[in-house]
Amino acid sequence: GMNKIVLLLLLLPFLLFSQEQKKAKELVAAPSTVEERRFVRNGNDLYEKKNFVDAEVQYKKVLATNPNYARANFNAGNAIQEQNRFKEAIPHYEIAAKVAAEKPSKASAYHNMGNAYFGDKNYAGALEAYKNALKQNPRDEESRYNYALTKKLLEQQQNEDDQKKDKDKDKKEDQKKDQNQDQQKDKDKDQKDQDQCKHKCKHQT
Repeated sequence: GMNKIVLLLLLLPFLLFSQEQKKAKELVAAPSTVEERRFVRNGNDLYEKKNFVDAEVQYKKVLATNPNYARANFNAGNAIQEQNRFKEAIPHYEIAAKVAAEKPSKASAYHNMGNAYFGDKNYAGALEAYKNALKQNPRDEESRYNYALTKKLLEQQQNEDDQKKDKDKDKKEDQKKDQNQDQQKDKDKDQKDQDQCKHKCKHQT
């Protein structure tokens, strides 16, 4: 109903948080060579200068020889996600989450995986990833916030789907709904702009 929409609009101006790149340093990597670690450091330098394309190249050099290196996967996921290639980022976070030895590292990988699903408008996938992040780190306020926001969006999406199913029931209802949908389209457009902003603003703290 109206209450949910109002609440949603109040939430949207806030940033969708993302775990910091520096968290990546907590990841326990597969045994890595001096050269591989140098590529990762080069990638990190480029990443910090917001040169995500070249950072990705450095991380991929490592993954060519050491595909399960947790830190390189985590950082590659971040660099790819920053280029809005959300689907491609997800497998890198999956590897990082599996390989990482420590809970905070697993939590960060699941958290950023949630952001990638969210960017791809796959709210069900995002919800699951944030839930996994919270299992690893129950006190993470950012994952909790993103989980709650995603849950609201998912419910709203499902409500809209239900409304579409009921549409044929009544012609008069139809005309009312068409007006509402036009308003909803405008809202959706605003929301899309803001969703995008949330992802663009990541890592800038």
